Amino acid sequence: MERTNKSNLLFAVLFLLVCSLPLLALVAPGLNRGGALNEKRELAAMPELAGAPLAEVPAAYESWFNDHFGFRGLLVRMHSLFHYRMFNASSSPQVLPGRDGWMFYDGKGVRGGDPRRNHLAQLPATSQRMFRELKEQFEHNDRYFAEQGLTYLVVIVPDKWSVYSEQLPASVGPPAEQTSADLFLAYLRAETDLKILDLKEHLRSQRWQQGPLYHQVDSHWNDLGAFVAAGEMARFVGQYDERVLPLKPAVRDLEWPRKTDGDLIALLGLEGWVGENEPQVPVMESGSLTVENLPRPRYSSNANRFPIHTRQDGADLPRALILRDSYGDALLPWFAHSFSESRWVWTSNARRHSIQPVLDEVQPDIVIEEKAEKYLMFPIRYFTAPGRSAVVDHGKKKGK
Repeated sequence: MERTNKSNLLFAVLFLLVCSLPLLALVAPGLNRGGALNEKRELAAMPELAGAPLAEVPAAYESWFNDHFGFRGLLVRMHSLFHYRMFNASSSPQVLPGRDGWMFYDGKGVRGGDPRRNHLAQLPATSQRMFRELKEQFEHNDRYFAEQGLTYLVVIVPDKWSVYSEQLPASVGPPAEQTSADLFLAYLRAETDLKILDLKEHLRSQRWQQGPLYHQVDSHWNDLGAFVAAGEMARFVGQYDERVLPLKPAVRDLEWPRKTDGDLIALLGLEGWVGENEPQVPVMESGSLTVENLPRPRYSSNANRFPIHTRQDGADLPRALILRDSYGDALLPWFAHSFSESRWVWTSNARRHSIQPVLDEVQPDIVIEEKAEKYLMFPIRYFTAPGRSAVVDHGKKKGK
């Protein structure tokens, strides 16, 4: 009996100690040495009592405590890992676990597009009006650059949903025969003379030849995918400027390092806990290629979205301005070899009033607008040349 009482007391003390650890780590942060979660959101701030209505204080403190209690990161990671490993389930509504360890971005909105609606060809009610207005915007860009003697090319990067649709879970249902992006691109080809490269069929045809072309735990293409895409883009650009030759060599030996970071596992809080072996292409002989990060525009709120300039001294190649998104990160080391100089500018930073000074400085022969498939139904993600107002998303309700 005495031994039972001692055991019960021991368990009670341990229980109270475990329950008090989050509070102890809150007042003594040194106890909690786990890395912060990359949650892609702003955590609740400590509420200020001065001037705050008394009725709002408890809820504000509860929100702050829920985001900052001790060992929160560790507990969130353990919870997420348990559900992912045991049930192939996601703790984030933005991450869709697929087959064989593949993950897919499943968010909605301007920042991340809407890959599920695109995959299922769920067009907005205003799609025909949007198609027409976006066509006119592309044509305006084409005229604007043509008047300055520049060749304007549009390159569409397929979404991971489109290239590796067989890795999606059965819960998604059968894909549409054509995605929303496919329907829009078919409309552009029928109604315009725009120079458009859709990389989807090329990447799908090679998606398993040497290794996967997209990350399993990230929404973007990997090093091999960017290399394959750069080769096809160089071929496409070469149709309009014969100085641009295919990338060599076409096939290279791969390395397979371990990757334990990425935007999707970050949303799950599992960076460093879950990963993949990713194919990496050995670096091409750089020759005289130099890469320079330029100052970030003052109107850009993202510290990582700075322009990049590349230069190959003595190369008899065209100059290019590339309007890019996040796929350009892996693309640049390969595609930059196709130009004597190239300026890589985030489309979100390419404003009408700022593009002409860049053209005057770089003096490109070619302008390339690279766009991700999942953003084609989001007009706000488009570049608009001077002389025209940007297309408005007519399907967006006020206040949202």
